Amino acid sequence: MTTPPLVVITGAGTGLGRATALHLAQRGMRVYATVPTLDQAPALAAAAQAAGVSLEIVQLDVTDQGSIDAAHRQIIAEDTPFALINNAAIALRGYFEDLLPEEIERAFEVNVLGTMKVIRTFLPEMRRARRGRLLIITSVGGRIASLGVSGYCATKFAQEGMAECLQQELKPFGIDVVIVEPAIIATERFGANRGYAANAFDPQSPYHDRFRASQRLTDRLVASSPTTAQDVALAIEAALTTKRPKLRYAVGRRARVVLAARRLLPAPLFDRLYFGEAMRRVTAEAKQLESA
Repeated sequence: MTTPPLVVITGAGTGLGRATALHLAQRGMRVYATVPTLDQAPALAAAAQAAGVSLEIVQLDVTDQGSIDAAHRQIIAEDTPFALINNAAIALRGYFEDLLPEEIERAFEVNVLGTMKVIRTFLPEMRRARRGRLLIITSVGGRIASLGVSGYCATKFAQEGMAECLQQELKPFGIDVVIVEPAIIATERFGANRGYAANAFDPQSPYHDRFRASQRLTDRLVASSPTTAQDVALAIEAALTTKRPKLRYAVGRRARVVLAARRLLPAPLFDRLYFGEAMRRVTAEAKQLESA
């Protein structure tokens, strides 16, 4: 009897990570669902019980090498992971001049350096096993940036570049690298974990009305989004189970359409249709706020 593959997921306490952990466990995989603090463990355990699946819940703070090492020792004691899914990340919202340097540094510490720390720790065993999948959950915002999220998009662009390099470096060792790029999805990322910068809504900021307008427009996009966390979990399952995974999996029709448009349209035309339209909508929304 073949032993089910062992999968490690970071940031599994909420949102996409939780949905993916539960889905892969339902598909019979051995899932180590890691959480940054054990405060998230009871809710995750309750979700697993409700779904009728078993998860190994382990604390792993991607910014703390000691925490990563402890989780690594526990997991490796059972088996070498077949898949390492790097999902842990934080958001950062606010116009660039309203972001504090320490807020930008924190976003990079978690999203980029944290991802690198986890990969660096687990990679030697995976490389020696000469098989496996290394997944990095980025965002459509890692390919096409939006106003009001410069700090966040910068981290996601960095993850994309890192993944492209790793794909070339690790392929000779039998490890496939996969980038998963979700569209906007109604999860905690657009609720409790929205990640507003401290000065994002400062009334003295020259960007005050424009940022408020951008968030109102974002709320509408979230409310109307047809893409779900389950769609991301299905894409991740496909990347783990296919014989030859693609480098990139864009999740959600909106993400696929806009990425295709950027690929196919002349750059000046895309800039005018996409970025120009975004700026026009924000300007119009800001004027409504000013007159209200």
